[in-house]
Amino acid sequence: MRLSVLTSQGRELGADTCRPGQIFGEFAVLDGQPRTADATAIAETVALSLPKPAFANLLAAIRK
Repeated sequence: MRLSVLTSQGRELGADTCRPGQIFGEFAVLDGQPRTADATAIAETVALSLPKPAFANLLAAIRK
């Protein structure tokens, strides 16, 4: 998975690459702001979505 951002001129800048098992998009859940990067599959990909309440429960369980 390639994470990238668009410049104000519409140019795509590669920001990072996610590897299997990595999490992305968590900042938008944590701060309530719109996401700042796009994710593009560059190989066969299975992505899972976790709703905000479930993510909060997961964080609480990890902090224990």
